[in-house]
Amino acid sequence: MKKIAPGVYVETGYTLVTVGAVLTGQGWVCIDTPPYPREARHWRAALQEISPAPFCYIIVTDAHRDRVLGNAWFEAPVVAHESAARQILSLKETFISQVADEMSANDNEFVELASVKLSLPEVSFDQALHLMCDDREITVISKPSATAGNAWVLLPEEKIAFVGDAIVTDRHPSLRDTTSKAWLNALAEIRHGRYASWTMIPGRGSVPRSLDVEPLAEYLRVARRRVNSLRRAGRPRSEISTLVPELLSFFPVRRAERDEVQRRIKVSLEAIYEELGRRDEDKKPESRA
Repeated sequence: MKKIAPGVYVETGYTLVTVGAVLTGQGWVCIDTPPYPREARHWRAALQEISPAPFCYIIVTDAHRDRVLGNAWFEAPVVAHESAARQILSLKETFISQVADEMSANDNEFVELASVKLSLPEVSFDQALHLMCDDREITVISKPSATAGNAWVLLPEEKIAFVGDAIVTDRHPSLRDTTSKAWLNALAEIRHGRYASWTMIPGRGSVPRSLDVEPLAEYLRVARRRVNSLRRAGRPRSEISTLVPELLSFFPVRRAERDEVQRRIKVSLEAIYEELGRRDEDKKPESRA
């Protein structure tokens, strides 16, 4: 655990996600939680060692399973963007059993994951939500990036932002919604806009000393250009796979992960294909009777 400002903590050592917590006069506000039960319990205990204050809120930065599984251990209202909230609320009854089967490495892990009870969102927002927790202001804003439901958690006084999957470094991003243009706009704000002087906390991996989001931005720009060229040439969506090799070369890929990364790239390109298609439809002049 690293203390990055008075009362603000980050942990990068858990599986899959980076989590944060802010100690306020009312209690703890968590930003995402570890997905595996043993790690969620460890995080809770570590925070309670610092202060036995209650947990006031859990803010999820998106609706991915690795950001919602651990929330039940903290017994606090879950805050999510309305798009993420809808996704979580629409999960099927088989979600937990499927997750346990896919994420468990052994029988004990399977049993623990299969017994998880989801904490459903109780608070949602559209554009922004301001939480006044006694002496501290916490702002949650909508920032579509990897998904339409991505949220940033801002600490204005400290100029710290927890940005979830809006920033991924040294890996191929996952894009499942038609939000690549919005994602590029968000990255521009980080590079030379309002947040250029802020400390940005990515949702996965270590917190870099110097944050360079240009490789991610260039990846998205190239992906959009290639897909746009494909569309303008009248090529069908089924030919998206021909673009995968070029995008694969952008970031290092371990041999064991190659197939999974190629699938991730293809899904992302398909999302961009749909996004550009909707953009072209919006540009069409309305027909007159």
